[in-house]
Amino acid sequence: MTQRCGFVAVVGAPNAGKSTLVNALVGQKVAIVSPKAQTTRTRLMGVAMAGDTQIVLIDTPGIFAPTRRLDRAMVAAAWGSLEEAEAILVIVDAAAKLSGRVERVLEGVAGRPEKKFLVLNKVDLTRKDKLLTIATELNAKLPFDETFFIAASSGDGVADLKAHLASLMPEGPWHFPEDEVSDAPERMLAAEITREQLYRQLHEELPYQSTVETELFKTRPDGSAEIHQQIFVARDNQRAIVLGKGGSRIKEIGAKARAELAELMGRKVHLFLHVKVKEIWDEDRSVFRDMGLDWVDSSCPEVAWTTLAFVRAQGERGWVNTRNSIPSPSSSPGPSSRAPFSSARLSSSPWPVPSRRARRSARPLPRRSARRVRPSWAALRWSCRR
Repeated sequence: MTQRCGFVAVVGAPNAGKSTLVNALVGQKVAIVSPKAQTTRTRLMGVAMAGDTQIVLIDTPGIFAPTRRLDRAMVAAAWGSLEEAEAILVIVDAAAKLSGRVERVLEGVAGRPEKKFLVLNKVDLTRKDKLLTIATELNAKLPFDETFFIAASSGDGVADLKAHLASLMPEGPWHFPEDEVSDAPERMLAAEITREQLYRQLHEELPYQSTVETELFKTRPDGSAEIHQQIFVARDNQRAIVLGKGGSRIKEIGAKARAELAELMGRKVHLFLHVKVKEIWDEDRSVFRDMGLDWVDSSCPEVAWTTLAFVRAQGERGWVNTRNSIPSPSSSPGPSSRAPFSSARLSSSPWPVPSRRARRSARPLPRRSARRVRPSWAALRWSCRR
């Protein structure tokens, strides 16, 4: 028997259905999924078998405009996965409107030498005439080698896609044993399953401001698994939400995560969850390491203008008083844009820095009319001094 093996990168905008497709191709769950965008935070490999061919699918975080250090690390992991692939699957949500995120993905893969395939997902939720229009429009922007129409959640069209990918794989030994479906260790898998429950049971921005770390994973003498995990949140009020009234929410999260882990591992699981407040957990190198992400350095001007863009956006929605305009990176620096901080990194930067008057005008409205958390200039200064 001649073995064949190769890598296929799965890329796309957030919430396009990449992880759902990887699970469908593998034949079982290897990546967590939820209705919320940016559920996948790290690169994960799923192993799909088609006869004597092994297809290693690289599930990647969604590609979007990053703002935090964690976001930049996620996007860097997504683009880095392309270096290992024989083929690239560009997943597009056919039921959603084409956005700038899709354009960003197309631009990123346009110059690459690998075979590129357009995969329109969620076709069961879209009219056929619209599907043809989307396929024609995207192929006009980037000529794909072939276009596939699938519904990953129901499995429609997945078998044809899998057979085509198998025919592309080069001859070579398998990289994983036949009974292995993922490269993720059990510690990481356990943390991901618990984090999936956070995404499913919590709402608004809380899932994005939390993470799960497996502190202890051991096998008891009876063969069952004992797992201790920390759920990190940024603020005390978030901890109260995760715990729920009388601990009801954390019990529900633990019960569902425990049941799914027991099914995946094929043995009894004892899961212990603890919620801890860690204000800047997304600036901790050990958290990045546990996620399997590379530490990405950030420059102070980028941090500053990310915050300014946020302030301007909130002002347009009426949440922040912006009667005085905040200078943009394209405007020429003038007397009012002298560096307001003593940081040499800011004063030596070619980027114009907001004046004291502009910063004062961006202060929040009175508490009774303000409904959103706004960026702190003190926190910005702290970021720039790091």
